[in-house]
Amino acid sequence: MTIGELKKIIIDNNLQDDAEIFVQIVDASVLSNHGFITLNKKNEHYYSAMGWNNNIDNEVYPLKNGYPHIPKENLKSTKYTSKYLEECVDKYIEADQIVRYKDDNNLYICTFFK
Repeated sequence: MTIGELKKIIIDNNLQDDAEIFVQIVDASVLSNHGFITLNKKNEHYYSAMGWNNNIDNEVYPLKNGYPHIPKENLKSTKYTSKYLEECVDKYIEADQIVRYKDDNNLYICTFFK
């Protein structure tokens, strides 16, 4: 769905500025089991973890004495794993359907199996 298509739907359905938008929740296992291709966006957890890892690798510590509660020889063990970093993404799929219900004036965005 494009912005142009969404604008047309809003105009054609006379949706008001105060109409709420709801997005269908699709479980990640359903996506992978049915061959959906996801767009993965690194989120703030990813960038925070990468910042921590970079500080450890470059021995950049925000405190003058490093991290007093973590012995210097143990700092490398506090780095985030690549598996953790892979999970720090938000997964998106293309929205392809708008659903309207007769009992309200809201907008529902869905993805149906293609």
